[in-house]
Amino acid sequence: MRASRALRTAASLRRGVATAAALPVRVHNPGGQHRVVVTKDLPGTRWLDILQAANCRVEVCSSTKTILSVADIKALLGTSCQGVIGQLTERWDQELFGALRAAGGRAYSNYAVGYDNVNVADATKAGIAVGNTPGVCHVPYRRRRQLWAGSACSRGAFLAVAEQQSDAARRGAAHSGE
Repeated sequence: MRASRALRTAASLRRGVATAAALPVRVHNPGGQHRVVVTKDLPGTRWLDILQAANCRVEVCSSTKTILSVADIKALLGTSCQGVIGQLTERWDQELFGALRAAGGRAYSNYAVGYDNVNVADATKAGIAVGNTPGVCHVPYRRRRQLWAGSACSRGAFLAVAEQQSDAARRGAAHSGE
């Protein structure tokens, strides 16, 4: 099913939840079972094809803001969101991972080479699997779990990986120190 490129606002997609900032989003695969929010438009279409093949409804923020605020991102998440692809310009810590978890989220992928903007310990506490988006840069991953998650995501297993890593996090086995 090809993507619906209708422009909508984040506020209109929330079931009865008013938001302070209505950010525009493009919705791809509106009938998808798993809602994934992408905080900025990404280059190419491979990532979108993979998510749509995994039956994801993909909502890409098309705001002209250079950097989204925490309030903006929380508004995008709303009350139901299974995964997020975020940016290096966003600080993902306890507040955002808590909001993602409250929305039913299980996975966060950082569209960047590193993950200095991501507090992995906070993600683990919230039961959120964290990985880098495959194909951003071909450098060795610093953690075995990231390599595994990146490889699985590139095969279209975004949410299956998230479930496995969230289960491992609940058992206390995820994200050991470097």
